[in-house]
Amino acid sequence: DAHHGTPRRKRQSTHMSAYGPLAMVADVLSGIYAWVTSLCCAVTCSTQSMQVNERNLRVVKLLAEGGFSFVYLVEDDEKKKYALKKVLAQLPEASELARWEVQVHQSFKHANLMPLIDHAVVSTASGAEEFRLLMPLYPDGTLLDLAVRLMEGGKRLEEGRGLHLFA
Repeated sequence: DAHHGTPRRKRQSTHMSAYGPLAMVADVLSGIYAWVTSLCCAVTCSTQSMQVNERNLRVVKLLAEGGFSFVYLVEDDEKKKYALKKVLAQLPEASELARWEVQVHQSFKHANLMPLIDHAVVSTASGAEEFRLLMPLYPDGTLLDLAVRLMEGGKRLEEGRGLHLFA
């Protein structure tokens, strides 16, 4: 110990030690799987259909992707269009984050926040969970899209308009 000239070893956190080589390999394989899935999706999305509880939805096209999620333009049997966010969760931590996202959507009701119309969790053949979040489609894009368009045009969002959005 410190009194006898021998330094005392710091105790490692059990949380950090749980993330070892096996967990790292699992993360890498999970990323590769999501990437391969996204390549397949680009070919099959135009004819793919999905279900969110009682709603039958046909995928029209892929709108955006990132990490382990994809956002699709979908339409129901009456041809009404929606945005569907599909999150592939292969690890418990990813499932926990997706569940939290659903809770956040359900917790807030505001005219300028994206509402969650419906959601479902589907088990995949590989044992992963697929979270499907159905939201309204905003054909002109999001607030971020507006900000980018304004910046590209050398403009800014007017202060009054910005305050109105978050009031």
